[in-house]
Amino acid sequence: MVIFVARQPIFNKINKIFGYELLFRDNKNDNYCQNNNGDQATLNVINNTLMNIGIDKITGGTKAFINFTKNILKSDIFSIIPSDRIIIEILETVEPDEEVIEICKMLKKKRICYCS
Repeated sequence: MVIFVARQPIFNKINKIFGYELLFRDNKNDNYCQNNNGDQATLNVINNTLMNIGIDKITGGTKAFINFTKNILKSDIFSIIPSDRIIIEILETVEPDEEVIEICKMLKKKRICYCS
């Protein structure tokens, strides 16, 4: 089985790596996502990061930023992801409606994950 996950470094103000944005890729030749299904792309990144490769191997002990769709935000995925290692990035296509805002408030209150 061949697995691809792209990682883009995120630096702090003194140019030290703070974490990596993890992105779905479906082959090594194209450095973009050909998959139009955001839910499936997010689930693939989470699965490949946690189960197949290992979060420490990908991030070197730093934070992992993962794009979340509204459907994934509404799911129970938070029971399996390490809240101290993953930062939720809400996709720019997600409308910040009342439901999304309430989900983010709940996640923050329970300290499950951080939203950015």
